[in-house]
Amino acid sequence: MIIKIKNLRLKTIIGIYEFEQKILQDIIINASLHIKDESSLTSDNISDTIDYDNIVEDIKKIVSQNKFNLIEKLTHDVMKSILKNKKIHFCQLEVDKLKARQDTDSFAIYLQNYNN
Repeated sequence: MIIKIKNLRLKTIIGIYEFEQKILQDIIINASLHIKDESSLTSDNISDTIDYDNIVEDIKKIVSQNKFNLIEKLTHDVMKSILKNKKIHFCQLEVDKLKARQDTDSFAIYLQNYNN
């Protein structure tokens, strides 16, 4: 089973330039959370799956309480937080930094990782 978080829009301080470290910038986060246990499909019980609201709140906390030079580091930190949930077997994560240049919509980092 795959649970998706789609287009989570957040603001953070991110960038290597001095002016970027003084302003909040828009990012979009998309994640596919692969769950081995599919018992929630029939049980209708939250304890049989992940609480995606908690996952989103953890992501928001990381993004709002830190400053980042690189989108790579932000993406890594979010991935690490997601994989703390042992019910998640595999995660695919993409973080877009919007309007990083005037001639692009965004720059993105894509990571995928298994939970040990």
